[in-house]
Amino acid sequence: MADKHDDWTPNKHALRVNKKLQTLLPPLSEQEGEGLAELLKEQGKCTDPIVMWAESQDILDGFHRFAICERHKIPYGVVRKSFKDENEAMKWMVKRQMSRRNMAKAALDQLTRNLVEQIGAKKGPPEKGQEAAYAQVAKATGQTKQVVSTRVAAARAADRLIAPIKKPYLEGKIKIPNATVRTLGKLPGEEQAAIHKAVKVGEFPDYTAATDVHVEGRDGAKKPKQAAKDIKFETPEQETNGKGTFEHVFDLLGKLTRGVDSLAKV
Repeated sequence: MADKHDDWTPNKHALRVNKKLQTLLPPLSEQEGEGLAELLKEQGKCTDPIVMWAESQDILDGFHRFAICERHKIPYGVVRKSFKDENEAMKWMVKRQMSRRNMAKAALDQLTRNLVEQIGAKKGPPEKGQEAAYAQVAKATGQTKQVVSTRVAAARAADRLIAPIKKPYLEGKIKIPNATVRTLGKLPGEEQAAIHKAVKVGEFPDYTAATDVHVEGRDGAKKPKQAAKDIKFETPEQETNGKGTFEHVFDLLGKLTRGVDSLAKV
């Protein structure tokens, strides 16, 4: 079925806001929402049409424009697109969003994850369903399966970020590589807060440097008691192990030296 475009007319369309479809797309920030509202009011009409799923009348593109136009009685147009099912409609929504150059990497990650989870939920058991969804989303959006998997992992890790990091990251105000996002997402909130503070006060140039140093310091350093436990002293019978007296003494001195060096490094 060919797409149909309605003329520019006042708000006469019986459009539906499907929450499932709406939450598939990342929301606008408060600043972006205010800017869009000002632009539409200044123009006096919505120059970009609202895209509607012809078979259901659900909005597929233009949720924010629709809400603003309804609130301020601004005229808008509608494009009707036909799809065989909800999955096809969602794939089109995501692909359209990805074609917009101003979308932040974090938003693309969230968008990809949302589509994978929506499609995967219909494919049976979680693991099997997710695997099939990766392939479908990769094909629909022109990404490789590995890229889809990486984006999904980053989006899920971002869900676990503390608010002072998560909000500007999702809005594209700060850039954090996927590997760093995944590492941060595994850390407790208080450790994320310490990293955030270190970046804010200028102790580190970015979150990657701060996170790397924090993790190395946490995982690499041993407490003195633990270092002492690592020095193994065996019984005389085990220690000599058939060696001569002088050989045994040199071995023992060597172990003691290594033990002292280990403590000195703590």
